[in-house]
Amino acid sequence: MGGARWVWTLGLVAGVAVAGDDATVVRPSEPVVTGPYQPYLMSTSPRALAQGSFAIELGGGFDGLAPPELDADDLDPDDLEEALEERARDATDRGTAWWESAVGLGGGVQLETGVRLGDRQGTFGLVEGRAEVRVATIPERLSLPVQLTLGAGWAVDARGFHALTGVLAFAGEAGRVDVTVNARLAHVFEPERDPVDVRVSAGTLVRATPWLRAGVEYAGVELEEKPDDEDAADGGGRHYVGPTVVLSAMKDHLRFSVGGGAVVAGWGVGPAVQGSAAWQF
Repeated sequence: MGGARWVWTLGLVAGVAVAGDDATVVRPSEPVVTGPYQPYLMSTSPRALAQGSFAIELGGGFDGLAPPELDADDLDPDDLEEALEERARDATDRGTAWWESAVGLGGGVQLETGVRLGDRQGTFGLVEGRAEVRVATIPERLSLPVQLTLGAGWAVDARGFHALTGVLAFAGEAGRVDVTVNARLAHVFEPERDPVDVRVSAGTLVRATPWLRAGVEYAGVELEEKPDDEDAADGGGRHYVGPTVVLSAMKDHLRFSVGGGAVVAGWGVGPAVQGSAAWQF
């Protein structure tokens, strides 16, 4: 009986020691996705995937704003050629489709790659390929209702011109309300292009039910252009605004987002619609 008691005591001590050893190797949690993956259509969510997690997204959209009309009589041949090229780039965005994939590398680091297709003068084909690394700067273990991500990447378009890209993404959460703000910069290695292309976006979503979110989004693109810029064929940037609805299932691993609204530019207004589906695994 005494021997059994000693065996039990030694086992208890050993168990406590092992538990203590295990406790010393527990690592603090890293920034992870809360809610469905990338629910916004016009912005990047700064919340990173956990290490070893993957996600894919498929989407498409239509921009109903027609390219600006050109007055060839007021342009010399060199300016006309440049204006036609810019007009063709505007036409590219009228019908788009995209595919993106992402993997969490750990420590709040996420690698994302993507391909965008577009309708270029009646031919639907490759517009851009890109790769981007993003780092979430606020560890999840701090339990703060905000997240800030910094990212940098590389892109190449169908004509073979390369670009360096950068992104700053912020998100905040208060109860059922989620807000995100993005700023994106790109330097395209193409002659006579603007030194930096500027895009800003913002959005808010309200969680109505565990599977339904709704809100509004805004995006401003080509903001480096000024309406009175003589070299700007499009008379300035474009602004998109409209509602977004997000449906999720399978504990937020499956997500569907759809949105619509208006696109506004210096030369007119048109409708815009887009949608995407994402799966996180």
